[in-house]
Amino acid sequence: MNEHQQHQHGAQGEALGHGHHEHHHGHDHKHLVHVTVDNRQVELPPGNYIVSTFKVLVGVSADRLLDKVIGPGKFVHLPDTETIHIVGGECFVSYVKQGSSS
Repeated sequence: MNEHQQHQHGAQGEALGHGHHEHHHGHDHKHLVHVTVDNRQVELPPGNYIVSTFKVLVGVSADRLLDKVIGPGKFVHLPDTETIHIVGGECFVSYVKQGSSS
């Protein structure tokens, strides 16, 4: 095998360029994870998101509040300006802000 053939076949002798790498034009090659938002499964890339941006990506209206579910009956409020880290498997619920009248 010459140097060019070795490069094409890689160190393990596997042919490169015949997998998923070059044939999915128009698709993002990032790994996606699933989160649950209001009982809906949503796919998105893992990483850090500002809550207001995350809400747009997962289809939550800007005028709704968002909580992260951390256990049965346990919720953490997520202010729109906070940054959250998504790894997959997280569960969120949105709800209408309750106004107070004095």
